Amino acid sequence: MDISESFRPRLFAPFSTKAKRFLNRMFIPRKADSASTFFLRAHLMGEAYEALSAMDSGDPIKMAEEFGDLLLQIVLNAQIASEEEDYTMADIVKGIYEKIIRRHPHVFG
Repeated sequence: MDISESFRPRLFAPFSTKAKRFLNRMFIPRKADSASTFFLRAHLMGEAYEALSAMDSGDPIKMAEEFGDLLLQIVLNAQIASEEEDYTMADIVKGIYEKIIRRHPHVFG
């Protein structure tokens, strides 16, 4: 099964809604000040290291869990940026889509 079969927009929309609710309920800092930047960076870095550790363990269940935690950090940051009208999750996906095609014309050309 390829990723397009297992990951559908209908799964992402509820996840994104829950992430927004999480932000609102947890009072996660929103503005681009040093306190919120530190808060967001610390959690993103922590989850990235946990994902790397899971990869090192070779445990696919642990990897899936930690990749999910890392994805949550990306979604939270995108939601905050969207509220500030800086960029959206769609901009992130569009950007990586265009980048992979641009950087690998031998595959997609």
